[in-house]
Amino acid sequence: MSFSYIFNLIVRFIFYETMIFMIFSYIFLINDRRNGMSEVIKAMLHEKKVYLNNCVVVLAILLILYNVFLISILFITVFKNHELSYLNITYMISYFMNVILPQVISFMLVIMISMINSFKVSSLLLILSILLMSPYMTILEWFDKPYIPVDTIINIIHLPFTFFIQNGVYSIDSLYGYQNEIYKLWLLLLWFIIFICVYHHYYFKEKKQRCIIPIILICIGCYQIYKPQSVYRHDSKWNGQYADYHYYGMDDNDVVYLDEDIDYMISSYDLNIKITDQLYVDAFLQIHCNQPTNVIVLTLYHNYKIKSLSSNQLQSYTQDRDFITLTFNENITDIDINLSYQGYNNNLFSNYQAVILPGYFPWYPMAGQKSVYFNNNDVSQINYGYNPYNRIENANFNITIDAPYNIITNLDNIYSGTSDSLTLVGGCIETASSQIINYYPLALSYDYTKDDYMEQHQAYIDETIQNFKETFHMDLTDFDNKKNFYYI
Repeated sequence: MSFSYIFNLIVRFIFYETMIFMIFSYIFLINDRRNGMSEVIKAMLHEKKVYLNNCVVVLAILLILYNVFLISILFITVFKNHELSYLNITYMISYFMNVILPQVISFMLVIMISMINSFKVSSLLLILSILLMSPYMTILEWFDKPYIPVDTIINIIHLPFTFFIQNGVYSIDSLYGYQNEIYKLWLLLLWFIIFICVYHHYYFKEKKQRCIIPIILICIGCYQIYKPQSVYRHDSKWNGQYADYHYYGMDDNDVVYLDEDIDYMISSYDLNIKITDQLYVDAFLQIHCNQPTNVIVLTLYHNYKIKSLSSNQLQSYTQDRDFITLTFNENITDIDINLSYQGYNNNLFSNYQAVILPGYFPWYPMAGQKSVYFNNNDVSQINYGYNPYNRIENANFNITIDAPYNIITNLDNIYSGTSDSLTLVGGCIETASSQIINYYPLALSYDYTKDDYMEQHQAYIDETIQNFKETFHMDLTDFDNKKNFYYI
């Protein structure tokens, strides 16, 4: 079995192993009160909570040994299959975020629950906690918006317990990788602070406690967890992956917008792009009009909210759905626009982990009214989605990107060039020095190297182009300088 297969099994089934560990730990931790050992130990040693302390140490050692066992299996698999390329920082982070971090939080939870004197209350809280952190919570999805916001209430309660992998029945996205979002670290901090406060109160009930700093830290942690941010999940929620399906009225088969003919264009883009918990863009646009006009309409995806917009002779602007309408004091032919905005899309992610923003999607301003999402009745099966035919007039792009990973674009010089669109791709990628730019999730091994991969796909491309030329007599010279993206 390959490393990726075993790693995937560990990540997907770690919840069930942790659940068993939590149940046995709970029984072990409350055993002193059920058998009256606390009083005996207190009488003999004249110390309180000795049993709990020793139990916590023993269970922590068992948890460490179990992870040593899992890591040993991964190392043995790597060396046995000659898959040394998997020993990289990406998989180390993925193991910590998706295996160790959930185990640590679960361990703290079961310790806090075991401190409750009432067996019925603690048992109920243990069952409730296991249910909230279980993968079965993802079954509670509403495809249509409910009249009563039951889903919102459940999501608010559920979010602090989403430290195990979510929607794990679906395959891992090759570019995005495992769920290593930064908000999970805030989850760890939040539960750690709560654990310290509960543990301190349990030991020092008679002492006056200072709660200001813990409360401030808990508030900061809650803000970081609940704030809007780009998190990729393969779900069926009406406000998740299907948010745009409902927003654009696809369930009513509505045609939302039709592209209009315009006599103005954005001739130059200077974009300062920052990608953290979502996308942040500071844009300087040069707009040219063939005919003087005092109204210009730009298309920008509705979930990217404008922070500031300024220009000479600008009278006012409005952002309505996907359109920004600029009204000027007088007719103009050339104008410069300074624009700052931020936001994210539920499907086309942009966060600390990865980014996929295709050029046809208006994550950057496009001149005129564009159909962002449409219904194509010529397609017999799934006939709705983002409009892949959106393009702009050829424009000059100069971009700077601040992101915690390498990013590839469709521009000739990566960060500058002339094009009819702008695509950003970054995350679990590796590039090869060829006319082909390859993206793959490190699925190479001793028997299948990068050179083998390059040779195989280059031969496939050459064969396909040749077949099109001979069979359909098509001129495919436009493909000579194209960048092709591949997944293994």
